Amino acid sequence: MVLGCANDKREPKHDASLEIQDAEVDGVAVDAAPILQTCESYCAAITQACTGSNAQYDTEAHCMATCMQISVAGTAGAMSGNTRACRISHTELARIDATTHCPDAGPSGGGMCGTTCDAVCDVIVGLCSSLSGGSQWGGGNCANNCAGTGIALTGTYSTTTAMAGNTVECRLYQATKTNCSGAARPSTTPCL
Repeated sequence: MVLGCANDKREPKHDASLEIQDAEVDGVAVDAAPILQTCESYCAAITQACTGSNAQYDTEAHCMATCMQISVAGTAGAMSGNTRACRISHTELARIDATTHCPDAGPSGGGMCGTTCDAVCDVIVGLCSSLSGGSQWGGGNCANNCAGTGIALTGTYSTTTAMAGNTVECRLYQATKTNCSGAARPSTTPCL
């Protein structure tokens, strides 16, 4: 004897809470598909979720160049550490709360995904090889060079707040655009 459900005419239950929903953040439609652990997926998502005063990159191309310099991939779901995975996790959260999570998702790490100096040591040194010498950001002592420069660490990073001034964040922003003269110590304009 075979038992089965061939005569069961019930419709399967639909649980809307299990669906990934598209959302609107600050009036902008956001595709809520899961972000893959790739720079391509991350950059498409962060440039969509983090806009206006929360923008972390000027263009998706700048994001791609920067993402490739973050040296540790990390573990999917990570919420801390200077990794691409941490930035991806915070990009997921930025879809709902851009103001809180875009800085953590961006190149500086916002203090959750590493420190600004961690990011500088990956991004500036990676994108601007001319600045990797000891008198600039590299020389095997990047973290000390970053923290002990006498250049302000503001703790605030977005494309609208980091564009000018004698700050580490300004130099990081210039590096994301591969403007290496702007990322140098001492810098040319605009990071004076």
